[in-house]
Amino acid sequence: MLTLGRIRPLAARIMGPGTGQQEVERLSSRQHSLAIALQVFVANRIVLIIISLLTGRLFYDVPRLARDLLPLWYRWDVLWYVRLADHGYVWHSPPVQSDLAFFPLYPLSMHALTLVTPFSAYTAGLFVTTVSFAAALYLFHRLLLHDFDAAVAERTVFYLGLFPTALFFFTTYSEALYLLCCIGCVYALRLRRWWIAGLCGMAATLTRQLGLLLVVPFAVELFTYWRQQQPYHPDRRSSPLLALALIPTGLLVFMAYLQIKFGDALLFLRAQIAWRRTLAPPWQGPLQDAGQALHLVGHFSEHTRGALEVLSLIDLTFLVLFVVLVALGARTLPRSYTIYASVVLFVILVNPAYGRGQPLALLSVPRFELTLFPPFIGLGLLGRSRTVDLFLMIMSVSLLALFTIVFVRGRWIA
Repeated sequence: MLTLGRIRPLAARIMGPGTGQQEVERLSSRQHSLAIALQVFVANRIVLIIISLLTGRLFYDVPRLARDLLPLWYRWDVLWYVRLADHGYVWHSPPVQSDLAFFPLYPLSMHALTLVTPFSAYTAGLFVTTVSFAAALYLFHRLLLHDFDAAVAERTVFYLGLFPTALFFFTTYSEALYLLCCIGCVYALRLRRWWIAGLCGMAATLTRQLGLLLVVPFAVELFTYWRQQQPYHPDRRSSPLLALALIPTGLLVFMAYLQIKFGDALLFLRAQIAWRRTLAPPWQGPLQDAGQALHLVGHFSEHTRGALEVLSLIDLTFLVLFVVLVALGARTLPRSYTIYASVVLFVILVNPAYGRGQPLALLSVPRFELTLFPPFIGLGLLGRSRTVDLFLMIMSVSLLALFTIVFVRGRWIA
């Protein structure tokens, strides 16, 4: 593994003898972050490519024409994003599902690439995902080094890159781009670069509805900054507040587009009805999935697969895991991280997929949590024990392989 001890002499030779030690250290640190990001990225790709190709060859239920690498990953929401990139938004009233449930930045970037390259929309999405994931890993390591030691930073990035649902960082899903925007926003906040944070937050809001919640860490970091200001300068407050306003501006831009094209700025909310998304008490979704999971024993005794019960158990387990990690990290993580993660989890809980014909109340929760980075820092702190670290890596990679098999076979996983 490329270590700081090996990087520093190289950096000193590159910068020259007249360069200050601080500049050498800064270059060494950046090179180290790049090396860690590259290692995690390559590890993620090796696992996913090998497992998906083996699945395509070994499982009889994978169609012969879909056994090559790219067709194996053309599943589920990929179809929505490709259709959006090729044809734009089309409104269908519920109960028919509509692509207005998907926010525009990711398919727009796909479409832009198809105009300047020979890529298809699907291939363009893979390119955007690949670049975004690699950049997000690098920025995540930089962010972690701002508050934690190098060992914690390295473990945390590995846990994220090899997390069981990290398969969504491979195919044409918006997770990688959204993660990049979120980490870019928070990293800029920690460096007190308000306008960069605002622009990244705006991009996140144009990628996902949950991006709007980046106003929470922005507000917390800004309040902390103001409290630390000595002496007090009221004239310095306007610029960060204007930067903060960029985050909801992303949503307003999308709403303005919907109003102009369809005559209803809130269609993105109405589109959620077709997915049975609705407001509910935060305990309703977990209780429904817990009740569903309790039927596992009966289903297996009847020699049935119990697929819905297994999915309910998976969704509930990942929810509990992240809630526990946020609680454990409350005393260690920066306050803005804990508050942000708590608010995101609460919003996910009060917006379950609940209603007639929808058996999975916590639908997609493990995937939504994938882009919530603070709990991964909790894992990185827990991994200080070698035994815990080994256990986490074995479990994570094993589940990543299992979830990949499920996904490329065309089954739902998150």
